[in-house]
Amino acid sequence: MRGLRASLRIEEFRALLVSYVINRAGDFVGSIALALIVLGSTGSALATAVLFLATQFLPGILGPVVVARVDRLALPLRGNRRRHPGDRVLRGEADSRVGPHRRHPDQPGP
Repeated sequence: MRGLRASLRIEEFRALLVSYVINRAGDFVGSIALALIVLGSTGSALATAVLFLATQFLPGILGPVVVARVDRLALPLRGNRRRHPGDRVLRGEADSRVGPHRRHPDQPGP
């Protein structure tokens, strides 16, 4: 209990905890709302159960497959490090030929 109290004294941790609780509450309300819509539209408890199974288990089943696929697409960087295609997007590079250090081939020089 002492560790929890110490963690709660940290402002950033409290903010992260509050955002996590709000996120989980939103996910829960969204799942219930979607289940009610499916039940109201189909009148089938089976369709509602399939919806819950799909939303809970498919991400866990498909997640590793998708991650493995993206990992195979990783581009070599330097040494043993690898760079994923999404890294360029995070750095703001829209085109793989255009980077912060290079000009586009059609762009005139300085």
